[in-house]
Amino acid sequence: MIYIYRTIENAKVPHTNRLVSMVENKEGGRICRFTPVGRSYLPLNLKELLDALICVSEALVAMHALGIMHRDIRWANVFHNTSRNDNIRNLQPEPELLTSSHEWTLFDFEFAALVPQTAFEAHTLTPGNHAPEMVNTEDHEVHSEHGLPVDIWGLGYLLQHSYVDVPASHASELQKLRNDCLNKIPIDRPAAAHCLEVFLALKEKPPSTEKDMLV
Repeated sequence: MIYIYRTIENAKVPHTNRLVSMVENKEGGRICRFTPVGRSYLPLNLKELLDALICVSEALVAMHALGIMHRDIRWANVFHNTSRNDNIRNLQPEPELLTSSHEWTLFDFEFAALVPQTAFEAHTLTPGNHAPEMVNTEDHEVHSEHGLPVDIWGLGYLLQHSYVDVPASHASELQKLRNDCLNKIPIDRPAAAHCLEVFLALKEKPPSTEKDMLV
């Protein structure tokens, strides 16, 4: 994990958290401090959804160029950045002193690794939270290795679990991309750069008044 954090920091990968310090505790474990700070929650509207997906996609484009995959992309590992007045020294500022940002950050690189990697045993991962090729099970063909497409599956997982009322003008394109990202065949999933292009185009597209759910 330390190597991954140092690599993404040296490469200035956007929208990822940084390891600030690490100290040993009395029990022999490690206490790590990261920056920036924010709040993990599901996007509340189309703007927040697209902002989050754009930020995660931009992070993946840069990470994948380095051969790094996150392997655990879900809303619990994405937070909405908050900024604090630099003049405030209180370690726990009042909520009204925190301001929201358009930026979302991908964090928790515990599962991150260089490509390729072998599959996990089924009991080590939460069922349904990871791309199928990451897990050795008796229910499907066993994949000996997995690579960058697992993160694209993660983008599809974010869309699948967003629960945002999406304007009808955007729903079909997001549904198609979600399905493409969740394709069971890894090589048939789109690249992170393609996903980013779709999200950026949808952000510029005027929304309609009709609403729809991503189903």
